[in-house]
Formats: sequence, C-alpha cells, structure tokens
Amino acid sequence: MEIKAYTVRNLDAIKHFFYAGVYRGKNPKKHLIKRIILSVILITLAVINYIQSDGVEWFYLGLFFAGLMLVQILRYVSGPKKHYEALSKMKDEVSEFVFYEDKYQATTKSSLRSVVEEVDYNMLVKVIETSKYIILFLGEATMEVVDKSTVNNGTVDDIRNKLKEYVRTNYLMADF
Repeated sequence: MEIKAYTVRNLDAIKHFFYAGVYRGKNPKKHLIKRIILSVILITLAVINYIQSDGVEWFYLGLFFAGLMLVQILRYVSGPKKHYEALSKMKDEVSEFVFYEDKYQATTKSSLRSVVEEVDYNMLVKVIETSKYIILFLGEATMEVVDKSTVNNGTVDDIRNKLKEYVRTNYLMADF
C-alpha cells in the first residue's frame, strides 16, 4: 500500500483542524446552538430570581452566563481565523502524505522549513474524519490534516480502514 495525499494549510483546512480539536468531532454549529440555548435559559432564570428576590448576586450570575455565551460565540467565529493568522509564514504551506502498511510519512516544504517525518500508526491517539479532511491526532496538541479530495493511488476508504485497524474506537466520523 502506498497511497498519497496532500494538504494546503489554508483557512478551510485550519477551520476543520480547529473545530475537530475544540469540539472533538461534534458538529460545531449544533454544539454552539446547544450552549447558547443553555446560556439563555440560565440568564433567564438569573433575571427572574433577581427580579423576585432583588438580590444583586443573581444579577452578577446573569452577567456571568452572558459572558460565557459571548466567549463561546467569539471562539466559534474568530477561533479558526486567529489560528490561521498565528501561522504567520507557515500559511498555505503544503504537506504531502504517503500512507504505507504500518506507517505514514509526512513531508512539509516551504520557504521556511523542510520537514520529513515518519509516524507509526501505533502512535496515533485518535482520528477524526470530517466531510473534507482526515485529522490525525498524535496527542492532545499535535494534529495533522489530510485533504480527502487529493487522495491518489488508492481511496479514502483504504486509508480509513488502515487507520481503524490501529485506533479502533477512537476513529470518529464528524458531521461537519
């Protein structure tokens, strides 16, 4: 098996990378909507208790829940863009992947750096597959993104089946 693919570190790839890392394979929009609904309910309860009891602590609790809701919205909206901007000179860098029987090789080349790494599939902690990308987790903070539309010399199913052999139940299909 020698399946090849590549990924350009563009905003779309970083968005999937960010959402997979933050929301752990759950649909980010649905997750955000649930959090907003919960926050609105808690804010409403705090306001009702503030009006009924005239206790200032309920007012502050309502403000706290409103702040949490705002942070969730800002993280969803601006998180991927901030993450992409933080890449600085590594933006739009291309990573090429070659998947073998027991490992994959990732080659990243840019004007800044040239890195070749081989990773045994046993090193993978988790894999999250989105509609466009396969995100390989090598730990909590280390992830690599493979663009599914660039796969050649094989299929996405071939890669999925090989990765599932190693990560088993830690292969998640995201609905975004």
